[in-house]
Amino acid sequence: MIVERVCARDYNDVQHVGHYFCRGVLVVMDLTAMTDEEARQLVDFCAGLICARGGDMERLSPKVFMLVPSVSATPSTTTGIVKRLRPRDYNEVLYVGHYFREGIWI
Repeated sequence: MIVERVCARDYNDVQHVGHYFCRGVLVVMDLTAMTDEEARQLVDFCAGLICARGGDMERLSPKVFMLVPSVSATPSTTTGIVKRLRPRDYNEVLYVGHYFREGIWI
C-alpha cells in the first residue's frame, strides 16, 4: 500500500489530501500547523470525502488523522477528469460529493 504524509498549513492544502485519497493512497494528515478552526474545516471535508468515496478515517492524535481508502493504489492507476470547485457555502459542498461519486477528481 502506498502511504503519503500531508502536513497541512492552511485549508488550501485540502486538494493534496483529496488527490491522494481518491487515487487509493493512504493519507496521514498532520494538522498541527493549522488553527483549530481550519483543522475542523479540513476534517469536515475529509469526512465528506470518505462518505462519498468510501474508506475510513482514524484519529492518531488530537491533530493527526489517517485516511484509509476503500481501494488501494496500484502503480497502474490512471488519471481521470479534473474539475475545480470553489464552494461558497456548506450547501454547495454537495457538488463535491456528486463529482467524487462520478469519478471526477476535484
